[in-house]
Amino acid sequence: MRNSKRLIVAALISGGCWAGTDYWYELNRPKSNNSGALKSIALLEDVDNEVQRKARGRTFWETVTRNQDLFAGENIRTLKASEARILFKSSGLVIDLEPDSEITIEENREGLALTFLKGNLFVKSQTFAGGARGPAAKKITLKTKNSEIDLAEADLSISETKTGDVSLDVFKGKAELKNKNGEKVILDSEKSGVISDEGKVKVTEEQFQIISPLPNQDVYIDVYKREPVAFQWKPLSEGYKVYLERGSSRSDLRRNQD
Repeated sequence: MRNSKRLIVAALISGGCWAGTDYWYELNRPKSNNSGALKSIALLEDVDNEVQRKARGRTFWETVTRNQDLFAGENIRTLKASEARILFKSSGLVIDLEPDSEITIEENREGLALTFLKGNLFVKSQTFAGGARGPAAKKITLKTKNSEIDLAEADLSISETKTGDVSLDVFKGKAELKNKNGEKVILDSEKSGVISDEGKVKVTEEQFQIISPLPNQDVYIDVYKREPVAFQWKPLSEGYKVYLERGSSRSDLRRNQD
């Protein structure tokens, strides 16, 4: 009898904890509703391994799967072995999140406002049929390190460096940077920039320009036939040495010895 009572009490406590946790989770989980209080602005178009999101004001992260809607005010992050592709519905903008990356997605009257928090991401301005960037294309701004980047129709990558700064490389189009002091800098495929914590931008001439494969382009090969992948770049000045690094992520690269 004594053991039975202990089991019953333990079961009641466990059931109460489970019910309380489930109620708390449902209370805080983002929901779509007819009032439009939460608006779906993006779609998790593709995912590799676990990707998580967290709504504004929440403490815990929730796993999100392929083709699920994403809402304004959410943080989206990838883990160390995961990647994600996010499609923004109104503009056609596509963002590829590399492993161990995090952003916040917002939308206001002016357009999309994305905040880069850490990691590495690639931004591609995708066009819809007819050449328009979206049925109601608006301004697209990415915020990082006390700076705002007007993406316009630029294809670019943003990476967090080992020193904590943010590097910016433009592959197509132009990107306009504006810091909190109102200073503006224009970057294109021939110029790259590094943004410090204070929002200052150090611009350098891009010496190494890849022709193919294009950034974030899928390259299909037959591994059994050991088909080679040809890398092409614009001619460099004398004295440059070029080598290839490969790995599962930017933080895990090793020089190719072949």
